[in-house]
Amino acid sequence: MAVSRIVRPLAFGVMAILACSAPTEVCGCSPARSVVLVRGTLLDTSGQPVAGARLHFDAVRRPTTRPDPEQFIGPRADATTDSVGAFRATVYSYFMPTGLELRAAVVRPGVLETVRLHVGPVPFRNDRVRPDSIRITLRLP
Repeated sequence: MAVSRIVRPLAFGVMAILACSAPTEVCGCSPARSVVLVRGTLLDTSGQPVAGARLHFDAVRRPTTRPDPEQFIGPRADATTDSVGAFRATVYSYFMPTGLELRAAVVRPGVLETVRLHVGPVPFRNDRVRPDSIRITLRLP
C-alpha cells in the first residue's frame, strides 16, 4: 500500500515532465525553408544600370493554374542596388524546394510605381544544406 502511494505521484510527475517536454512539431524544430542566393544587375530599358533601387524577392510554385498570389512589399528590401546596379540577396521560401519560380518587385528611387518581374525557375534548396546561387540580369520594361 505504501508503495502505491509513492508510485502514483512519481508516475504522475514523470508523465507531466514528458508531456511538457515533448515537441509539438514532428521534429520539434522550426519549419524547413527553401533558400537560394541571388546575385545580379538591374538595368533600365536602355540597358543602363539602375542605382538605389529596392528589390523584394519571393517564390511561387510552378506550374499552377491559379493566379499568382500578391507579392508582399515590406518596409525592408531584400537587396538594394549599388552605383553600378549590382545587388545580392538571400531569398527564402516556405514552399518545398522543387518547382519554384522566383519573382522580383522593383521599387526605383523617386518613382511611385512598383515593377513586378518573373525571373523564372531557380534551384531552391532546403535551408539546412548549403544553398545554391544564381546570377541574373533584370531588365525593366
